[in-house]
Amino acid sequence: MNILIIASGIYPYLTGGTEIGTYLISRTLVSHGHKVFIFTQRQASFGEKKLPVQVQPIQLGKPIRLFSILSFLTSGFAHYYLIRRSVEVMLGRGASAGSFLCLLLSWIYSKPYVVACQGSDILAVRNAFARLLQRAILIKADVVVTVSKDLKKVLVCKYMIPPQKIVVVPNGYDAEMVKRSHLIQKGQRDRRQLVFIGRLEPVKDPITLLEAFRILVPILPDVRLVLAGKGSLINQLKHYVKKNTLEDRVHFTGKISHDDVFKVLSDSDLFVLSSLSEGLPNSIIEAMAMGKPVVATSVGGIPDVIVDGFNGLLVPPKSADKLAHNILYILTHPDIAEALGRNAMASIKKYSWEEIIRLYEDIFQRIVMREKE
Repeated sequence: MNILIIASGIYPYLTGGTEIGTYLISRTLVSHGHKVFIFTQRQASFGEKKLPVQVQPIQLGKPIRLFSILSFLTSGFAHYYLIRRSVEVMLGRGASAGSFLCLLLSWIYSKPYVVACQGSDILAVRNAFARLLQRAILIKADVVVTVSKDLKKVLVCKYMIPPQKIVVVPNGYDAEMVKRSHLIQKGQRDRRQLVFIGRLEPVKDPITLLEAFRILVPILPDVRLVLAGKGSLINQLKHYVKKNTLEDRVHFTGKISHDDVFKVLSDSDLFVLSSLSEGLPNSIIEAMAMGKPVVATSVGGIPDVIVDGFNGLLVPPKSADKLAHNILYILTHPDIAEALGRNAMASIKKYSWEEIIRLYEDIFQRIVMREKE
């Protein structure tokens, strides 16, 4: 099957969850014998790193700038014209500019398309016009994919998308990467380590995590917190750390590669996520695949994968006390931590990209067969 993926970015040029997912979907589809074309945003590092797929970068502009929109669409149409006879189905990664191009190409060339909604592309949108445009993109799609049941409800209730058009396909994890990471020898540590992996932005609420950590420090003198990621809150978080004399307990890694994500997870005792809103975070799936106990807020698609008390612990958002209590409970009960990690690893096996991609293949196959009828 010949598949065109249109996305705002792709790993290794960008390292967000959506970009990593785009890369892993592309790689797995190619390994299954499909031909994949990718239209994505040009980055400064294009040409320096190689991808196992045919990549055709196009310059995506900011949607608020007319010139950027015209440049994006013109470039997209020009590149698509060259491969128009090859493409059987299109996949737009996120209900954004890339999927808008899918809509236009579908209208002109009568090609089917799928939109994969990730979470932030829907949940973070407040502009009424942008929502109307998103609804047009979604309502015209042959299939809409969401990463969680919660996100499906949002599309049905707020965007009025027919539920029969929506298929829940969760994010996955790279099984080969997890396998290699289990072979990594853990570094010698004299402290127990918590890790947060994600953007340091208000929606991830890392300040509540720091407040919970401050509660823990007098009780657990050997505990350490690693915040892996970057974002607009970095200065505020560092100020909080300094104000509460936590400099020797909290480590900021800055932006890290996907390979380093698994190294950090391998060297940690517990994964923590304090988000206010989520689709289905890759970081939780990867932590569970690594056999790490997880404490996370009960938001978005997180309860889809974590059964409270069985393969992780859930807390309400904005609750530093409860977050601290559950972290303390796991760190002071190693038998519970081991059981949670073991159950997490077992329950998340079905989320490997090898398994998830079969769901995408089934969607694509049904669409292509319907087009041929």
